[in-house]
Amino acid sequence: MSMRFPLRITTLRLVLAGMTGVVVFLLAGCGSAHQSATPDDSFFTPLKELPRPAEPRSQTTAPPEARPSQPGRADSLLTSQRDQDRRIGALAVLLEQLETARRGVRSDSARVSPQTTKPVVAPKPVVPLPESQTILEAEKLYALQEYRRTIQVCQDVLSRSADKGIEDRYNFLAGASHFRLRQFDLALVSLKKVLEVKGSHKRADASFIMGLTYKQLGMRQRAASMFEAALNEKPDDELAASVRRELDRLSKNR
Repeated sequence: MSMRFPLRITTLRLVLAGMTGVVVFLLAGCGSAHQSATPDDSFFTPLKELPRPAEPRSQTTAPPEARPSQPGRADSLLTSQRDQDRRIGALAVLLEQLETARRGVRSDSARVSPQTTKPVVAPKPVVPLPESQTILEAEKLYALQEYRRTIQVCQDVLSRSADKGIEDRYNFLAGASHFRLRQFDLALVSLKKVLEVKGSHKRADASFIMGLTYKQLGMRQRAASMFEAALNEKPDDELAASVRRELDRLSKNR
């Protein structure tokens, strides 16, 4: 019994010594491992310490800084701005006046000075020309040798029985125009109507044209009779000279 107890103590010491050695060995190994890993600690740098990527800069450029203007230039700009404002105000007033004038109402601001408005005069109604003006138109057409138009105007007036008292003038113009167009029969019809009007101032002229018409138709005796009738109407000097000339020609050709 006494022999076994010391043996156990000795065994326990050996075990403790062995365990102590193991612990020392492990500690020594850990220390060497810690020392060998020290140079590579920077490789295991946490992610939070990694450098952040550079943020892209915006492409918008900052507005250029306004340079301080000179005092003289600032005054000129201010003056031009005031002039523009004054012109704009004047244009606005003018536009308002035009608008109110178009609407027919003038605003109080647009009344610069009282003006007396002229009374509105109604346009005169178009009055057709009197019939006496038509004879002037017919005579003008005859003078322009517009014989067909002259006949048309005269026939239109005579068909409407217009221009009472001067029908002989229309008949004379129509007969003379027919003669100029060598429409001798129609010329005689119109010219005879002139001779039917007593006191007509165209009797001498109508007799002369009828004498020329009969001459063209080969009726020399009737032509001479009409020329003598023209002289009896006491024509003017020019027409009387023409009538005598025609009578002389007829007498020579007998």
